[in-house]
This record gives sequence, structure tokens and C-alpha cells, in this order.
Amino acid sequence: MELTGPPAPGSAVRAGRGAAPRPERSAAIAENTAGQPAEAPDHENAPGPAGAAGAPDPGPVGRVKPCRLIRLEQHIDPRGSLSVVESGMTVDFAIERVYYMHGQAASSPPRGLHGHRTLEQLVIAVHGGFSISLDDGFRRATYRLDEPGAGLYIGPMVWRVLKDFAPDSVALVLASRHYEESDYYRDYDTFLRDARSLT
Repeated sequence: MELTGPPAPGSAVRAGRGAAPRPERSAAIAENTAGQPAEAPDHENAPGPAGAAGAPDPGPVGRVKPCRLIRLEQHIDPRGSLSVVESGMTVDFAIERVYYMHGQAASSPPRGLHGHRTLEQLVIAVHGGFSISLDDGFRRATYRLDEPGAGLYIGPMVWRVLKDFAPDSVALVLASRHYEESDYYRDYDTFLRDARSLT
């Protein structure tokens, strides 16, 4: 995963304990520093992204809240690296649930294949790497996560597919709500109908 552009203020790599003051909230919630990847997800029967060649760019995926890569606060010294995620600072939501996926192989089927009505998430490849394809009903993008110093923010009303896992990968997910089945879209056509009804 390559993050382009300068690091967000207050979120650059830090050397040693106490090397810099803690970042303020607005500085630590990074903007989309990566732009939009070109690869589109491979949902069967999914509509093409809005904005054909020559048309205006419709913007990032996520019409409710834009999806984006977030640089994590890091402390690096001869002992190794420590990456930090804090509610209201790294991400602008309270973290209510944490889970992680592991044990996937290169031949494993995709994970995810759902959307959420209100849930917000930060997904981090704490080991190995994998791709996440996003679709908000109008625009698509695929991100490759393969280093623990950044995470992908996914907001509400975004369909996601996790795939192409490197061996022994671990995908850590920090979520804004406890598990609620009623928050899930399991059927892509239903998700697409509701996503396209948003104004």
C-alpha cells in the first residue's frame, strides 16, 4: 500500500517515547492522502462506476462519509514499532467492537460481501496483506492494505469485499457499534437500491 502526498499533520512517524506532543483531534483524522485507486471490484451484475472516460470525477467512494486511508500515529525506536488508534483522534467514532480475521490462504474465498446501514469501521492489515473492494452504488475503488502503519476507513452504505489474502494475514477491524444483524445488507441488489436512493 502506498500513501501519496505529505503525511497528515501530527500523524507522521515519531522516533522515541515523548518525542512529540500528542496530536490534536483535527490533525490526527487524516484526509484521503491516497487518491482513488484505479482497480474496480468484481461484483457480479454490479453497475459500472459513475463517471465514464471524460466525465467529471464523482469523488471518493462513500456518499454518506468518504472512505479514505488514514495514517496511524507511530512510535519507532530500536525496539521496534508501536502503532496507535484512538477514538475521536485517529477516527471520528467511538470504538465499540474489535475483531480480527486470520487463517486465510491465497486460495481462500473472499470475505465481507456485505454493507452496513450505519456502521463505521477502520480496517488494518496488522500482518500480511489483502485487498478491499468498495462500492457505494455509484463509484468503486480497490485498496491494497499491506502495512500496519495505516488503516482504511469505511463509512456507512458501502459494500465491501476482502480478497487476495497473503498467507498468514491478519485483518484487524475496529467498529463503531456492537454486532447488530439488522445493520447489515447481505443482498447486493437491496443494498444497491437503498444506496442509490440516497440524496
